[in-house]
Amino acid sequence: MIENLFLNVGVMKAGTTWLYEQLKNHPDISFLPEKEIHYFSTVSGGWDLLSHEERMRKFFINVEGKSFERFQETISGICWYADYALPAHINNAWYQGLYKHASSKYCADFSNLTCNLDEAGWRRVRQNFSHKLKVTYCLRDPFKRAWSHYKFHMEWTGHSSNILSDGFEGFKNLLEEDWFKEIVRYDLAIKRLEKNLTVDEFKIVYFEDFRTSPQTSLDQLCEFLEIEKIKQTDSEFSIKVNPSQDIQMPEGWKDFLWDYLEPVYAGLDDRGLLHKDWLRRP
Repeated sequence: MIENLFLNVGVMKAGTTWLYEQLKNHPDISFLPEKEIHYFSTVSGGWDLLSHEERMRKFFINVEGKSFERFQETISGICWYADYALPAHINNAWYQGLYKHASSKYCADFSNLTCNLDEAGWRRVRQNFSHKLKVTYCLRDPFKRAWSHYKFHMEWTGHSSNILSDGFEGFKNLLEEDWFKEIVRYDLAIKRLEKNLTVDEFKIVYFEDFRTSPQTSLDQLCEFLEIEKIKQTDSEFSIKVNPSQDIQMPEGWKDFLWDYLEPVYAGLDDRGLLHKDWLRRP
């Protein structure tokens, strides 16, 4: 059983990897070789991200090409990937076993689809730790994040040259996919999170604050986790991770995106969660 579990639950393209980079060497937090396990969203959320074939593929990626000397240096990581990959079926015992060598105060899992779990999913989360749960949810300007996510998806699926050439219909069709809509709806995700977590367990953080006041944001997060604060250098704070191509959205697409996101902005406004630096519709 995991004693204390720290989950960063999303949202994609909202600074989750930047936050991981700031915390990955903190003595009170144990991360796994895979930053995003996606266990809970796989077994409870309908996503198929941990098939036996996919886990075996990652195992071979991390073993292939290692010299004997290099293999000796990374033997613990290779053993971890063997435990990660070999079982044909996964369950709570498998998930807990991934952390069997963790020695820090928190075991961390930065899986950015966990924000979409329902009540049954959160009940499963609670079956996996014995003492304390802490959950953070990163938000970013919905308009900018949606465009960044679209570009990232096109690059990730091998269509980086089609970001604009697919035209408005390609852009519209992707945003109309159910999985994309689910990720976009911060307002609905927050309702689920607040329903299933206590005030002491849940904290919203903002991408924009990471950029304008990174040390303050990091200090506040450490206070939330009840761990020692850490001081980072300007170069560590300015690191860019997973940047998407610097391509501007065509003017003709913007009205559609504003209409598409209107329920998100309205839902967040009702809860007083709109960030002061977010865009407003012209």
